[in-house]
Amino acid sequence: MGLPQIQSRNTTQQNIGETLEGRVTNSNTGLYTVPAGKTTKVISFSGVIDGTGADASTAIAIKRGSSFRPVGAFVGVNAQSIFVGELILEAGDIITDVGDSGATNGGVDIVCTIIEL
Repeated sequence: MGLPQIQSRNTTQQNIGETLEGRVTNSNTGLYTVPAGKTTKVISFSGVIDGTGADASTAIAIKRGSSFRPVGAFVGVNAQSIFVGELILEAGDIITDVGDSGATNGGVDIVCTIIEL
């Protein structure tokens, strides 16, 4: 009977990520901003829309610079916008929401799982 084998972390264990949740009412601030000098992998996220602000519908989105990129479906009040897959975000990117005509004052409860790289 020998000693147990020790495997290095990067070959046998994976970081399962950090779950973030919160309410977004200002899309420019959002739920999470990727820190300077980092990238972040988003594993999945969803948002329950309970107010669309000035627009008919709202979607979960990524804000990069001054541009918003919807990544979930645009939905109305009491519906869920979902993203399934993986995204790599750059430093300064914001996990947020945006209205279908560009409004930034909807009300969305967002839950996401991220891994900072």
